[in-house]
Amino acid sequence: MTNTPDGSRKAKVGTDDETPVIVVDTVKENDAMKGLSQEKKYRIFMLITAVQVLNQLAISGLYPALPEIRTNLHTTETVTNATGKCPLEELYVPAAYSFLTGVLPTLWACYSAMYGRRPIYAISNLITILGNVGSALSVNIAMLIVFRAVTSVGASACVALGAGVITEVFNDNERGRALSWNNAIPISFTAISPIICGALVERFGWRSIFWFFAICYTVLQIGILFFLPETNLRRRSKEAESKGTFTPRFINPLKTLKLLKRPNFLLTTIYMGLMFFVNYAVNISFTWAYSTQYNFNSTGVGLCFMLGTFGYCVGAFTAGSLSDRVYRRRVQEATERREGVYPEMRLSQIALGPAAFVMAGGYIAYGWCIEKNVHFAFGMVAVMFGQLGMMIWVCFLTIYSMQCFPGVGASTQACIQIVKNMFITVATLVVIELQGALGHGILYSICGGVLIATSYFTVYIQANKKKWEWVRTEKHP
Repeated sequence: MTNTPDGSRKAKVGTDDETPVIVVDTVKENDAMKGLSQEKKYRIFMLITAVQVLNQLAISGLYPALPEIRTNLHTTETVTNATGKCPLEELYVPAAYSFLTGVLPTLWACYSAMYGRRPIYAISNLITILGNVGSALSVNIAMLIVFRAVTSVGASACVALGAGVITEVFNDNERGRALSWNNAIPISFTAISPIICGALVERFGWRSIFWFFAICYTVLQIGILFFLPETNLRRRSKEAESKGTFTPRFINPLKTLKLLKRPNFLLTTIYMGLMFFVNYAVNISFTWAYSTQYNFNSTGVGLCFMLGTFGYCVGAFTAGSLSDRVYRRRVQEATERREGVYPEMRLSQIALGPAAFVMAGGYIAYGWCIEKNVHFAFGMVAVMFGQLGMMIWVCFLTIYSMQCFPGVGASTQACIQIVKNMFITVATLVVIELQGALGHGILYSICGGVLIATSYFTVYIQANKKKWEWVRTEKHP
């Protein structure tokens, strides 16, 4: 096996007496990006991450404006909650929103695979701009809800496209850190978005939030048009074959879900769904407990969430660097022994084993802190450790999944998103009843036990790495 100038690895093939080296690597799918300098790679990274940051700000930044919207548009609390976050008793609107934001990325992923990442980024971003302008000009609550829905249609594209672009731009040995930072940076802005938007509402009124987002998305649109190259080289090759002719085709978003027929990927997405089920249940419980049991106001609850956000960021940054380090070391060892290189080399039981116990232990401790009504600080620390461990798992499994399916990163992320949001939707609908029936302590003890017991699926995946080789050679949807 030899190293190419860009850092990728190629197997030596011949008829000599040497044992052929079987390399299952994904860099070969990224040949068109090999000429990019590190500066250009990180310029692309910053641009697509900025889109995701702005989407995070737009999701959680509306909360401080809800009281003023309710007064200004002469509506009720329940109706205004349809445009943002609803109270714990009115959980069906966010359940529907979670489901839709899981389904829509599959549609955008299909279009981007056919027509390219860059045009889909530009179109979806334009839809988002129009949605925010319409929201700012709304004269009644029905008009606001419609344009918020339009905004979500455009904003949902970045969920799938961001991961797809990263896998196409970055080589295997640097992809882990890039994907982890792409996960962590938007999350880190979640806690401060209510503060930024709250200041805008206080000074300029609730419409200023949407004008602010419209301006920011317009700036990003200029960046996309002038600085974002097309990274989908499979689309490039099709354009070359067709000599630039445009042929409209029917898009079947369910085609993306065919990736879930692969057992290793199905197990991976189900476990990520379980983690987000528990984490979302904890977030709902946290909001309820710290507002009613500990009597914090909305600002205070938001500040309490910041410790959990810190856990997310530490977990993501740690996992990204560790994943790349483990992968490089194992590839080097396999090269020296003339053995095959597989994506399963990304999975490190030394890292994932302790992270599973940290995650489960944090959630279990949180449940009993709320059950026994101990000092509020203990519950915050417990949630921080739970979310730190969860983020380590999410980053390792996301990076592994992307490497299993070279060239279809957007579709892979879309599959992860739809399974994850299905679990979140279920959690939204049942968590209140479960907490009432079992209590926080027993409920999250059960959840923690399930997370630990099922985490051993990675051992099975690693032990059968050669069995999954057909997954990486079969034609992707």
